Amino acid sequence: MLLQTLALILLSIAPSSDHRFGLTEAMPRIEGTIRIGSYNMLNFFDQVDDKSLQGDYDDFGDNPGPTSSERCEELAKIIRELDADVLALQEVESKEALEWFNKNYLPSMGYTYVVSEEVGYYRGIEQSLLSRFPVSEVKTWINADLTKVERVGGGWTDIPPGTDEITFQRSPLCVTVETPSGYALTIFSIHHKAGRNAWHREAEALQIMTYIEAMTEINPERNIAVIGDFNAQPWDRSVRIYLRNGMTDSLAFRAKNLKWDDTSPLRKTHTSNRLIDFIFLNTAAVGELVIDSGFVLGSSHPEYDWRNDAIPAGYASDHCAIAVDLVPNEGKGET
Repeated sequence: MLLQTLALILLSIAPSSDHRFGLTEAMPRIEGTIRIGSYNMLNFFDQVDDKSLQGDYDDFGDNPGPTSSERCEELAKIIRELDADVLALQEVESKEALEWFNKNYLPSMGYTYVVSEEVGYYRGIEQSLLSRFPVSEVKTWINADLTKVERVGGGWTDIPPGTDEITFQRSPLCVTVETPSGYALTIFSIHHKAGRNAWHREAEALQIMTYIEAMTEINPERNIAVIGDFNAQPWDRSVRIYLRNGMTDSLAFRAKNLKWDDTSPLRKTHTSNRLIDFIFLNTAAVGELVIDSGFVLGSSHPEYDWRNDAIPAGYASDHCAIAVDLVPNEGKGET
């Protein structure tokens, strides 16, 4: 643990004032582990015009338009540095776009398996996954009826009057990966509703937990991770739903003698100075977690008016990447 702590201190030294959150380099890989990560790629669109996206959300317009080659390289730098074996991604245009990015910018990373599915979002961005391990059981729930979720107890955000239909703003993507040793992990790559819609995020979280509970009722030993952009902070009700129902925030397990609480720049994951990206593990999977392995990998985040100004040079995404290491052997995380 001492060596990991010293490494974290050295890696946390920012090279410039524009690097405001997270580490400047990934934590060292640990032999015998696998690395699980997440990254929101901020409206990643390829250079091919999708005729199904027109008008206000034309992928060849300026809202946001194709991702420049310069920003593609910045995104790739982060992904290469993170070096995750399995990487959940948000805000990706399509499987074709991700395959193009993987081929042209990540050719040596070994991401043989590329998954990206339509999730029902009007802007045409999907939930995705890059993996070095085989994948199976790919599933989404685009038309799920979230009006049926049970809101037990008090403290819920009021649902606006007249709201008769509630579905996922962006359905989670569920994928199971299996390592060469036979260790299987089911991953929910999620991107919760953004903005001042806490009631919607709460409904989404409750629905996702029903899927997880159904899976674990069939197989209590099933390893499950919920990974991605939650658009909420640890104290918000939508996040607490996971934590109060058996999920563990794997990045919260940090060295006790280094400032790594929820207010630390090392812990923040978004340029808005918020902690909104997580890797949650269920009871079965948390036994494989390598304590102290979790980290936030930052990039250049200069201040700019994102509503009116072009993305600055050197800017990859408004999110930081995150990762944790697991021992792909049941209950062997502490080894």
